[in-house]
Amino acid sequence: MSKYRAAFLKAEEYFHTNPQYVKLGRRESGLQNSYINTKDGQLIRLLSQKNPADAATHDKILLGEGKFARVKLGETIDGKLIAVKISSLINIEFRSYAEFLEKQKRIQALLFKEGVISRKVGLAQSKLTIRKPETTQLDSELPEFDSETLCGEYDSMQKKARELKYYQAQELYKEELYKIQMHNYSFGLLSFYESVDLSIQLLLLTTDLHAGRYCKDNTPIVHLDIKLENLMLDEYTRLKLVDFGFANYNIDENLRKQGERLAGTPTYVPNEIIKDKDAKLDFTRLDADIFATMRTIYNPYQGMKLSIFMQKQFDQLPPMIKNIINTTYEKEWVLYSGSKKGVPNKEEAALLALILYKHLLDLYKGNIKKANITFTDEYYAFLQEKAKQEKFIQAFRTKLKAKEKLKVAVKKPSPPITERRIYYQSDIEHLGMTATQLTFFNMQSKSINHEAPQFPSVQKSA
Repeated sequence: MSKYRAAFLKAEEYFHTNPQYVKLGRRESGLQNSYINTKDGQLIRLLSQKNPADAATHDKILLGEGKFARVKLGETIDGKLIAVKISSLINIEFRSYAEFLEKQKRIQALLFKEGVISRKVGLAQSKLTIRKPETTQLDSELPEFDSETLCGEYDSMQKKARELKYYQAQELYKEELYKIQMHNYSFGLLSFYESVDLSIQLLLLTTDLHAGRYCKDNTPIVHLDIKLENLMLDEYTRLKLVDFGFANYNIDENLRKQGERLAGTPTYVPNEIIKDKDAKLDFTRLDADIFATMRTIYNPYQGMKLSIFMQKQFDQLPPMIKNIINTTYEKEWVLYSGSKKGVPNKEEAALLALILYKHLLDLYKGNIKKANITFTDEYYAFLQEKAKQEKFIQAFRTKLKAKEKLKVAVKKPSPPITERRIYYQSDIEHLGMTATQLTFFNMQSKSINHEAPQFPSVQKSA
């Protein structure tokens, strides 16, 4: 029996003997990895940089890290790789944590469509696992959960404070869009056509989410943390929206009602809202989601964050599309946001504009100048033709679905990290990057995949 399988069997025996626990740590077991146990009894091995075998096999084990959580690479006994989100809440009041779990239970029960969110994303353990005897009374207060987060309370060896953790087993997607754009900080790796394609995919995801089309009972949901870092690509280059930790189904409430803590990433929220601590401005959660979507498509402050359209690509768009997706004038967005009655919804307007623009690019074989010349007249006519709008959108959805049937070419393995770093450095220098950008890029080089995703080729304009 291999050491790999023997370690899984040891973990399985531990969880069989101690069903109240959801994690077996390295210190407790003497193994080189920690293991977590899902509600249905499936074991997941958490890969570790301290394990020489893991470090030699995988370039990147820590997939991402934020203020509230980190995402690590996990593996099942049959070798399937998954992403495991580990959230740690220090000194949190139990009541607020229970309310958080209750909200997550509701969100995960509503979301069901496999094409958007994997069923494996969500809460997993039915009850909070209690390790400290004096807190056992809390166990009966937690509601039952039927999804897939592993919850456990631990005495942290490094921190004196009580540490409360929960684990989320998530689908591991092939590419992170933010890292793709970081291949080339100044210009991005996506072509103009690819940026149009991905922007349409994002708008389809968000409009469907906001319209309740991804929920069993048609409940609209807002994500509240839409940004480039939360967009992934599967092996068919289809966009996936991940990390629903801030999601909410009260979409029309004021974002700052009753002193609610501002959710999401500040760069993707208007400064007017951040400054308005008394919630005097009428800016709903839906408004915030639409604003973040547009800023993810194009961020006018690209020194701070990347976006799907980089500046030189944005400059090539028709003026009308620029006006729809540009969030430079933040105060106007707050005062005349797209979800208010009598005001056109900018999310839907952007979807219609870009889906028509993609049609024109295809029609003129990628000639941007020709597409731009005819766009304005075509767009005004397009707005009056509901049947044509539905036809174009449905055709785009059909093509996305059809990608599953395409044979995916087997790519050559990525070069070693050292070779990869030299390649990137020599590639970037001739583009005139600053020393700061070059240093930052080299720091990131270990975590960036060597190859960019392959999109349908379109003839470039002369």
